[in-house]
Amino acid sequence: MLTPFPWFGGKSRVAATVWSRFGDVHHYIEPFAGSLAVLFGRPHVARHETVNDLDCFLANFWRGIALDPVAVAHYASWPQNEADLHARHLYIGAQTDFRERMHTDPLFFDPKIAGWWLYGISIWIGDGWCQAFKSRRRIQLTSPQGVNRFTLIPGTTLPFDATCDERTAEIIRYALLIADRLRNTRVCCGDWGRVVTPAIMNSRTPTGVFLDPPYGTPEVASDLYTHHNRSVAAECAAWAIANGDNPNYRIAVCGYEGEHEFPDTWECVPWKTCGGLGGLKGPGQNENRFKERIWFSPHCNKPQGEST
Repeated sequence: MLTPFPWFGGKSRVAATVWSRFGDVHHYIEPFAGSLAVLFGRPHVARHETVNDLDCFLANFWRGIALDPVAVAHYASWPQNEADLHARHLYIGAQTDFRERMHTDPLFFDPKIAGWWLYGISIWIGDGWCQAFKSRRRIQLTSPQGVNRFTLIPGTTLPFDATCDERTAEIIRYALLIADRLRNTRVCCGDWGRVVTPAIMNSRTPTGVFLDPPYGTPEVASDLYTHHNRSVAAECAAWAIANGDNPNYRIAVCGYEGEHEFPDTWECVPWKTCGGLGGLKGPGQNENRFKERIWFSPHCNKPQGEST
């Protein structure tokens, strides 16, 4: 299953590696939800899952797609129009009451904001989508992505001359598939530490925790995410080391080479990204994609002969 929007730092390329180390854990926790690419790559029947993100717009989208996918799909289905993009950007960024309700009411969501957020993030270039007072960006015209991924269901195609009703129906169909997948997934919105407390971690074991915080190194621009605190990555690593020897926990921590120092009992797996928009840079200017690392705690599985 593909994530229905582009996301900087997505981990779809290493989802299989993560699950080979975790195995069929009883409870899967993702404190920095992002695109949920690893969750969607799970090869087992999902049981207990908890995901969280501090970005209320992202959490609202995942709540909305899980609870009312038809309404979210309705608002997401719209032509690429720069004036509409900017209007949605300003409207969503100004919703202060919405942010408060997202953090205080676990059942609240706004399908219009969820659909408009999906529409915009799919065609917005660079950072700042739905951040108040951020400058306007150009519309993304170079490649099909984001909402267009709804047409990529295996075995189906949507012709370029498809009607508006046909396009909307296809979006709704894929949104329903995502809703089915997230049916038993708890979507939280707040600080990452709220979903890794002992009460949650020990409620059902073994527990797998996939930590993919905003990286703390200077190479990562601080405005790529709505909330980017460089100290969070170090906090995650410290928490992981403190809990890594628990035989009921299987922990993965993402970062750049040299960003963290883990005990020798941890496994470090190098991998590389495809480069994304960084591929448009000149030679030698997109080297970060070779620095990606995932550290796995001692009680993770250790497959043999795996390439990454």
